[in-house]
Amino acid sequence: MLAKGDKVLIHATAGGVGQAAINYAKSVGAEIFATFSTPEKRDLLVQNYGIAEDHIFSSRDMKFAKSVQQITGGYGVDVVLNSLAGDALRCSWDLLAPFGRFIEIGKKDIQSNSRIELRPLLRSTSITCVDLVTMMKCRPQLVKQLTEDTIRLWSEGVVKTATPTTVSPLSKLVEGFETLRSGRGTGKMVFVPHADDVAPIVPEQQTPFFFKQDATYVLSDGLGGLGRSIARWMVSRGARNLLFLSRSENITPVVAEMEKLLAEQKCRVQIAKCDVTNAAELVRVLDQCKSSLPPIKGDIQGAMQLSNSADSHLPDSIFKNITYDAYMAVLKPKVLGSWNLHKYLPADLDHFVFLSSATGILGNRGQANYAAGNTYQDALAEYRRSQGLSANTIDVGAILSVGYVAEHSPRIAINKGVSVELEQIREEELHAILEYAIDPRQNPPTHVVTGLANRDKYRTKGMPTPSFMSFPLFAHLNSESLIGSASPERTEIPVEALLAQSTTLDEAADIIKTAVTGRLASLLSVAAADIDEDKSVSADGIDSLVAIEFRTFLAREVKADVPMLDVMGTSTIKVLCRKIAPLSRAVEVKQDQKGSE
Repeated sequence: MLAKGDKVLIHATAGGVGQAAINYAKSVGAEIFATFSTPEKRDLLVQNYGIAEDHIFSSRDMKFAKSVQQITGGYGVDVVLNSLAGDALRCSWDLLAPFGRFIEIGKKDIQSNSRIELRPLLRSTSITCVDLVTMMKCRPQLVKQLTEDTIRLWSEGVVKTATPTTVSPLSKLVEGFETLRSGRGTGKMVFVPHADDVAPIVPEQQTPFFFKQDATYVLSDGLGGLGRSIARWMVSRGARNLLFLSRSENITPVVAEMEKLLAEQKCRVQIAKCDVTNAAELVRVLDQCKSSLPPIKGDIQGAMQLSNSADSHLPDSIFKNITYDAYMAVLKPKVLGSWNLHKYLPADLDHFVFLSSATGILGNRGQANYAAGNTYQDALAEYRRSQGLSANTIDVGAILSVGYVAEHSPRIAINKGVSVELEQIREEELHAILEYAIDPRQNPPTHVVTGLANRDKYRTKGMPTPSFMSFPLFAHLNSESLIGSASPERTEIPVEALLAQSTTLDEAADIIKTAVTGRLASLLSVAAADIDEDKSVSADGIDSLVAIEFRTFLAREVKADVPMLDVMGTSTIKVLCRKIAPLSRAVEVKQDQKGSE
């Protein structure tokens, strides 16, 4: 604790933290030494805080250390609050008196792993780094107590508002950082987000994921185009032992070429004839591989039989016409094969990925068995997660250049309607999704669906909207709001422009009602047709946070400041929109043209 008479050196005192530290040090009667970087900041310290001019030093050179030693008669200081780096940090560290405390709130030297002399420790000094992120993560109760203490100091007037306090929109964030970087920043800079603010976002740079070189990775039924693509990607990311489980003994020239290329990259490839639906056969192969390959640490289950027969030229069948054998031919690789792999592969896998299909979510005519198999894989992945085991399902749609759809495109385009309804993804996009699913640094959901498009995509292609878009699950892709689409092909006229063209308040109210219905549908993830305009907004079950977002929408798009009591009141949507119309600044109807109003 800082005590009366303690000598304290505070760096960067003109900033928000520095000014708060001055306030606290003055309240306990400590002797303050301060540094500044510009003449304006020096004047602030003298005029606003009454610090003696011989106790204020420039932080641009190291003369402050010698000056402090002279003023204190060689004693030094009891406390240093430091945010400087390099020589300034080292000089401040040397200034500590016996039993002095050095409090580091900067990060530059820590992140660069800079070194300091240890000699000052002979004076029983200590150094402490204060990192709020670590404190909140590891000592939340301490942060709670410190927050309460800070609020108490504020209420008692010990800690005051930093001077000056500059409030700017979030869109000025870049300029704010430039000010801080230049050293011109004084006091506190506060950035307040507004609905229309645009600010750049720099994603965190992360190193690529690499597979373990001393582990084996299984690719079930992985000799097709998709499996070969995944294998090449895995080897490029460090995998050096791959075990392919294939129902066929035939090694095609394409597979032989892949095997040769992977071997050139020092990858050991073993191809085993194994039908994963046969438990005994799977166990035998896994036992044989124990002596020739490192431990298995991952599996990508891609076994499938897309058509309803081993004869791929047979068409799909509706459920009432399908035979038991045809039904099971498609179901078994997905269901029995997946279960056998779950049961007989090691429990400590780093990843277990099911390559499923969006037909399990969307359905597809004549493919009830295939959809059922994919749905089973989704459920099995959830079950594994519930048991503390690794599992992810990736619902793969049509992939450009590789995979079953690419290799059978003429027949798929004719017979498999769902392939037309799904957006195609690129090979490298699938690799990125796989990396996200198996990288332990991520926290991916169990289930990822690829290839879904919004309504605008189908309109652009001149295609009818697929029936699955009417399901509530996909309502967020199906917005009918006037302002709800961010598609570059969007041609809707903004609400504000439509309101400006209205000639009566009744017409304006109808425009607002259409926009409000679409916005509520988007916020509640339902179809616009499900919003009843004869009920109140609150009747649809919106909470206070959604209500605030809805009110912000009215202010931004409709140009009307609507009280929250009206938003959450009992008026129907139709009545509410009639109330909003005369409040809208976008409506140019004169008072004597209000018609029925």
